[in-house]
Amino acid sequence: MDTEGAWIESFVRTAMTTAWPQAAGQVGALLKKLRVVEVVDSTDVTDEGVGITNFARAEGGAIVGSWSRFEGQVMSVTVFGWSSRSAKAPESRSGAEGLTDWAARTWGAATHPWDDVEDAPSEWVLNGRELAIQLFDRRDSTVMVSISDVDLAARAGLQARNGPPDVDPAGHSH
Repeated sequence: MDTEGAWIESFVRTAMTTAWPQAAGQVGALLKKLRVVEVVDSTDVTDEGVGITNFARAEGGAIVGSWSRFEGQVMSVTVFGWSSRSAKAPESRSGAEGLTDWAARTWGAATHPWDDVEDAPSEWVLNGRELAIQLFDRRDSTVMVSISDVDLAARAGLQARNGPPDVDPAGHSH
């Protein structure tokens, strides 16, 4: 496994097995364990109230990613590795296959939410988190690796579809 792959394996293992922060103030401890640093002035908030903050590898290098939050809690961490400006880059495909094989040896067979799509993500659920690995290589090439809090992501998805809950003047949701 190359250096990038070894770092991503460590990132995934840590994110899948470390206590997940319950508040934005606890994110720093997780980012330190994941060996990443936030990129200054990189926070965006979507219409759905999901905040996204970019980060980079603490040791430097080409790997970049982001963490997102919803309702003040960490919803997901995502990294992109084996990136190339070329379509169908062999190093990207090899990285995706190697990481997927490692995850299958570690956590068992993956599920594939879209069986009819070429290069659909491979997914595993463990400890209330979902790991998704997906190769993108049509225009340029990269491997997206995302770990999400399953329940929080479901609530964010529901709110994105239905809109935010009604809140009365006292601040209570209905």
